[in-house]
Amino acid sequence: LEYFAAAVKSMPNIHLTMCGLSNNNLKELNKLLVEMNLLGNVSLKGYVKEDELHSIYLSNDIYVTATTFEGFYRQIVEAFATGMPAVVFDSREFTGDPSSSASVNHVLKSGAGEIYKDAETFILAIKKVMLNYKDYSNKAKSYASNFSSQVLGKKTEDLIINAVSDRISEKL
Repeated sequence: LEYFAAAVKSMPNIHLTMCGLSNNNLKELNKLLVEMNLLGNVSLKGYVKEDELHSIYLSNDIYVTATTFEGFYRQIVEAFATGMPAVVFDSREFTGDPSSSASVNHVLKSGAGEIYKDAETFILAIKKVMLNYKDYSNKAKSYASNFSSQVLGKKTEDLIINAVSDRISEKL
């Protein structure tokens, strides 16, 4: 929120939607928003159903995350599938293991967004994505297509067939 507050100063019309928050998160974040004078720039949502989440992706322009550790990080691929580019915190320094920075790795591999380290680079990342939105959006959709059930299903099937074939060959 600190970085977003800095961004609001130079881009007063930007809006942030935060989803999947617990009741405790909602209460605490609402207090922070009041303190930071951001109530008009931030929407807080608790748990959202999958169809509502899809609508939220479609009604927003840029997926932003400040996470410092994640596994595969499915959310960014979901956002990419809707054509939403991403701006993600560069968590590689914090994790000690760059492979634990899935959101960063997705952005770097896809070219569908920008990474940031502080308020200044956050603002620059937002502006860069906005200026080149169509290019980032196209890259996001293209990258997300690598994770369709047709593509992943075929890769999984091939892996299983090869593993079984290798085991059978070893036993012969």
